[in-house]
Amino acid sequence: MSDIFYSGNVQVHLQGNEALLPFETEHKDLITYYIGSQSSSMIIKDHRPRSIRAAHLAISGVDSKGFASIFNQPAFIEVCVSEDSKCEEKVEINLLPADPEDNTPILWMGILDKPQIPVYEVNWEFLKPLNDEQTAFAILVR
Repeated sequence: MSDIFYSGNVQVHLQGNEALLPFETEHKDLITYYIGSQSSSMIIKDHRPRSIRAAHLAISGVDSKGFASIFNQPAFIEVCVSEDSKCEEKVEINLLPADPEDNTPILWMGILDKPQIPVYEVNWEFLKPLNDEQTAFAILVR
């Protein structure tokens, strides 16, 4: 069972060329990603139509250049945290359509090549090591 850990409007910011690993891409109204890799146990479910179209174009090899700028748009998010059968923490972030707002926090996600984060006012963070040099992350900053 999952609890909603956080919900609200954010500005999405993705960091890194291989920050998202798509899976479950066959739906027209949803695309699902792992942040970094499956081992991160951090899942993004994107329900935003423009972002889904851009992802399908990028996955098919038609146009990958515009994906990041379209993905990095405002969203209403619901963050759910649960434990799997091994009692390991799983994070699911649902991205829903939202209008731009002033002074919204930033949902910063991606891969850190060295586990160092610049100093920001952090509301919450999830960090999951992928290997000795890389860490998947999702952080809400102001």
